[in-house]
Amino acid sequence: DTIRLVANEALLHGVTIQFFPAPASPVARGDTVQIQQVILNLLTNAISAAANGGAPTRKVTVWTAVTTAPYVELGVHDSGKGIPEADLGRVFEPFFSTKVDGLGIGLAISHTIVEAHGGRLLVENDPAGGAIFRVHLRTDGNHDSGA
Repeated sequence: DTIRLVANEALLHGVTIQFFPAPASPVARGDTVQIQQVILNLLTNAISAAANGGAPTRKVTVWTAVTTAPYVELGVHDSGKGIPEADLGRVFEPFFSTKVDGLGIGLAISHTIVEAHGGRLLVENDPAGGAIFRVHLRTDGNHDSGA
């Protein structure tokens, strides 16, 4: 559903989004709106990175996968330049941004939301290019959503 929300933005920037859902995944438990906000933020950032990365093919790849129990994974990989190595450890800090026009709150909020759901938000650079963000959400319902 969230990919549909950014489809027009991707089209405007000449970015293709590919989605590879797991054939069968356990259900991740949590606040749907909050998790959708995390996905929306990751997709928006990935589209921007792909559009400004200089790669001949502008694309964002999204997947879901079953990972080590009790987690399910949502991954987002862009074809951008990646994140400078010196900045990788700081991308989830409030008010830190690698973008000239970035506020530095989107990833910090996303990280907080995922952790409040008992999950993990991870980032790494792909040696072949681009950044990969992985959201690991619990499938057993053990989390504290703050409510």
